Amino acid sequence: MLGENTCLKTKHLDLSRCRNLKGDGVIFCLKSMPNIERLSLSSATRFQITNTFNDSTLTEAIKRLYYVDVSGCTKLNTDGIRCLASTLPGSNIRVLDFSGCSTQIGDDAAVSVAEHCHKLECINVSGSTKLTTFGVAIISFVCRRTLRCLSLRGCKLAKLTTLLYSHAMVCPLNQFAQWWDSGEDNLSVLRRNLMGESDNDNSFLSPAYVEAFIDALQPLFNGQVFTQIQDESASLMSLCNEYEESWGRQRHDKQSLFGQLEKLDISNTFPTLYNSAFPELTRVFAVISWLNKGKLREINLTGLCISSHAVSALAFASGPRLKCLEISSLSRSQERWTSLICVRGVCELDLSCCGALVFHGTNFLEMENLRSLRLDNLSIEDQNIQSLGFLSTTKRLLHLSVKDCPRLKVSVLTKAKAMNPDLNLLELDVRDALMDVPLSVIRDTFPSLLKLNNQCTKLGTARIQQHQLNYQWRIGRREIDCRVSNKRKRGRPQKRPVVVSTSFSLNCCSIQLTGFSKADCTEQEMFGCKTCHIEFGRFVCMACSKACHIALGHEVFSIGCGPGYCDCSILSTCMCMKDLVEC
Repeated sequence: MLGENTCLKTKHLDLSRCRNLKGDGVIFCLKSMPNIERLSLSSATRFQITNTFNDSTLTEAIKRLYYVDVSGCTKLNTDGIRCLASTLPGSNIRVLDFSGCSTQIGDDAAVSVAEHCHKLECINVSGSTKLTTFGVAIISFVCRRTLRCLSLRGCKLAKLTTLLYSHAMVCPLNQFAQWWDSGEDNLSVLRRNLMGESDNDNSFLSPAYVEAFIDALQPLFNGQVFTQIQDESASLMSLCNEYEESWGRQRHDKQSLFGQLEKLDISNTFPTLYNSAFPELTRVFAVISWLNKGKLREINLTGLCISSHAVSALAFASGPRLKCLEISSLSRSQERWTSLICVRGVCELDLSCCGALVFHGTNFLEMENLRSLRLDNLSIEDQNIQSLGFLSTTKRLLHLSVKDCPRLKVSVLTKAKAMNPDLNLLELDVRDALMDVPLSVIRDTFPSLLKLNNQCTKLGTARIQQHQLNYQWRIGRREIDCRVSNKRKRGRPQKRPVVVSTSFSLNCCSIQLTGFSKADCTEQEMFGCKTCHIEFGRFVCMACSKACHIALGHEVFSIGCGPGYCDCSILSTCMCMKDLVEC
């Protein structure tokens, strides 16, 4: 039974999916935990915030709180968020997640968050259909020196071009303008000034790509891109300045709105708005990529109407820092389609439903760091099969999904394995592909598979059980239910279990035990690394935190426990990847 001054050492309170939980219970818990740092109330559908939150004793109790997750709290409305924001210790709050809350959340809630939480590093407002451009702008403006992660999925009233105009006007462009007017060959300019030092590999810069990139950047200097929204953007920034001045935090700097942004999710944000009235969206990504000077690491562009060369420009300016790119269900723009290039540093790539990008010669051979690739719902035929030719040379790919590709012969994958013994996939999905070879042949060809067609193999079952056993042992629980019946089924011979080496399971990266699953059975300790920018929904396992980060002097911090897979091999250089084939 909790009481006053109990749970003094508790730093992380997770009440996710507690559907009978209401506000008073949360207040009682928080007052008993004076050292609380992280609060998760995800999917607590009955949770509400009332005036009881405006309590001086509660404010004192949560003075160390920096992480608040109220995603999926459907009864949390604008008034509730305003009350919550005024109670939180604004100078400490770094992460706020309001995704999936009431769809009525609008600009009033955004103003309250910006007023009280002015040092935010990550905010998720996905699904806030009432949030307009001003709501996004006021938060981005006040937190312009710290904001590194922004998720606007489904926020259809937020105009990205208006925000980017302000972004472009604040950031100095004089140097590039001088290069532009110098009359020097464009290819030389890009190779020398955008790729950095001369020893960088920029041989992939073809004249055709340079033309596409210049075509994307040119409207910056001739005024065609932002002409229609210049006045709107100017009044927006003036209003943000007035708000900041009224709060007594006015800073006379030239920091742009998204100058520190590393993770951006704008999927399904403008499904129809920019098809005809605002065609400049097809070029605007070249702007943000250039002005951010290559800081973007993850971006989700699902469902947007943009051109492939704009995405390539984004990837090109981001360089090797861009690790995760999702452009599935990319709508066709009015511009010509070209191949997707300059994504050689990407580790996670999703091109599902983007047949035009694949069929126009997107080269996967240059993507040497690919760990996960999704090519679902594509009509890959024999004449396009060269797109998968990289499977014969890649050594790092762990996850491949080609489901709903009815014209793709699965034998192509088995032949690639015969040519490339280093192709050790952990997960493979070939559902609804042309099965010209049986599944047993696929399992024998890829002995390291943990999942085939989203079903665990014998090795996958054994490894997830070993993962659960190791985790339960570390946290002190000696009994474990692996959800496997010990009863011998009548009429069937008992199969010999697959044995996983204990030393292997303790010292390897946990992704080799869990695969890319986020099911409850993958629960484990989670650590973040500020040096490698692994945070905001990403984490590394215990083994990787010690061998790959702490041993190298990185700034590592504990996130807590939860389901998921280790991102060390995706966002960093993992040194815990053991031999994938279990002997």
